[in-house]
Amino acid sequence: MKIFKNSALQKKAQSVVEFALVAILVGIMSFVAFYKLNPAFFRSFFKGSVSASGNIDSNGQLTLNNYDDTSQMATSVTSPCDTTIAIGSAETDGTIYAGSNLCTTSADTGSATFNKGAHVTLSTTATSTSNGQSNTNTLAGLSDSASPYNAALMCANLTINGHSDWYLPAQSELLALYNNLYTAGKGSLSNNKYWSSTDDSSPNDDAMYVNFNNGGTTHQDKSTSSNVRCVRHD
Repeated sequence: MKIFKNSALQKKAQSVVEFALVAILVGIMSFVAFYKLNPAFFRSFFKGSVSASGNIDSNGQLTLNNYDDTSQMATSVTSPCDTTIAIGSAETDGTIYAGSNLCTTSADTGSATFNKGAHVTLSTTATSTSNGQSNTNTLAGLSDSASPYNAALMCANLTINGHSDWYLPAQSELLALYNNLYTAGKGSLSNNKYWSSTDDSSPNDDAMYVNFNNGGTTHQDKSTSSNVRCVRHD
């Protein structure tokens, strides 16, 4: 009788284990089948649960975050400015819409000299009054007796608010910041001189700046230190 009881208990235990294994197997197969039928559900779930900062891409793939020196997460570098919001308002990425299809950082990048910080009688071809991106690219690529061109490089090397396509504004673009933002008390611009990326070929040791004290535009020696505010465009 004792042997019969032990045998019955063993059979019962074996049945329980077998049932558990079958249940686990069925559960795994059901999960796989449900995933194959509803991949969008799982991508949406993991995108929301892993991180709100974009760790999961549109294909549901896990990506690593890239950070710059200011601990701003790098996202897209090509997305346009949001021209649908009011001038002076912050965009979703933290940049400020400045009107005229421009957006700018929420604060000055710093101050710098236009060139390496020496009085050098040398002009460049970065003379556009409206295309700061072209000017900046030209200045950043020069290797001459006046290089490096610090103000332009400060913007060309900037990665902030998820963007790395910043540039030093040309004369008219800088005036747009003055007229659209500074005069309205927006954009955290200061009552100082700001470098444009527009070189002044005559005299060839000067470059153009805008005085935010009065909106005046004139030239000064490239070795002079002035404020730098970077922009990007739509």
